[in-house]
Amino acid sequence: MVIATIQSKETGGNCHNITAVNGVIVDSDTAQSYVNKLYALIRDVPSHLDTEEILPLAGYMLCVQYHPERDEAGRIRPALVLWSDDESLESIKPTLQAMGLEIARFSELYREYQAAVQARAKAQARAKQNKRVLLAAGVVIVIALAYQALRPSTPTQAPAQQTSIKGEHNEENNASR
Repeated sequence: MVIATIQSKETGGNCHNITAVNGVIVDSDTAQSYVNKLYALIRDVPSHLDTEEILPLAGYMLCVQYHPERDEAGRIRPALVLWSDDESLESIKPTLQAMGLEIARFSELYREYQAAVQARAKAQARAKQNKRVLLAAGVVIVIALAYQALRPSTPTQAPAQQTSIKGEHNEENNASR
């Protein structure tokens, strides 16, 4: 199901919402139930009407897109377009057309959304890889420390013995001169 709603161009007492469902503009009585459903689904979403964007919701997607025509007072008219996750992009287009929204702009917003999702996925994958590398390095360090602590100590040559060997060698050199 695809629901879209927008404020009409009229201002003052003639102002009303225009609503389309699955590509068809619906009358005001029917529209109210769909608008209520839309607002119930997005009530926890912070207001983003000042930004055109696509937002994921639980089982749905929400697009805030500006209508190309302003109202009589010259204000921007943000449209809210809601569709279920299982809808194809092609099934959304008739509703966009019925509302007078630009399909090219919607496609651009959708590409931006997909790029942001992919960027987040890459960042999460990098963070996960970094955690694995840190974990592996930590394991190697722990193993090295455990090996050092548990390794039997081997006696080393005393410095005096090394000196005597050098001394004998030097005495041989001195005697040969």
